[in-house]
Amino acid sequence: MNYWNEQSQQVIGHLSTSQTQGLTQEEAHARLENNGANEFKKPPTESLAHMILRQFKDIATGFAFGFVNKLCGKFTLYLGVA
Repeated sequence: MNYWNEQSQQVIGHLSTSQTQGLTQEEAHARLENNGANEFKKPPTESLAHMILRQFKDIATGFAFGFVNKLCGKFTLYLGVA
């Protein structure tokens, strides 16, 4: 069910809750046990070594573009910084 595209009463009925009273403590605890916490998954962290290697890759790409431009008669140093 696409909750954002439905009428509020349909969503409330589908979720078996009340618009005025919400969930009981027992129902909230049961849903937390069954469905888990309502939170985003944490993205994987990037190691310091990988971050440094990525920066060198960007710099190397920039120098490569600059070298090609130099060969074509234009001198433009492009550093691919994101």
